[in-house]
Amino acid sequence: TENQPFICQLHGEVYLRDALQRLVDDPALRATIGAANQARASAEYGEEMMIASYARLYAAAMGKVDALR
Repeated sequence: TENQPFICQLHGEVYLRDALQRLVDDPALRATIGAANQARASAEYGEEMMIASYARLYAAAMGKVDALR
């Protein structure tokens, strides 16, 4: 994913600072990664997806496939 280069494998603020320095220095990269993250968040956590996910969760908890329809 676009975020992978900025995820620290080692713990500590120095490693985080080093990983994020490219974003600090490159506004175009920040914009590109921000847009990709926004698109992914909308696709995976948008209103329709969340409603469908909760409907499946509640239906499974109640033991009924279409309990909320």
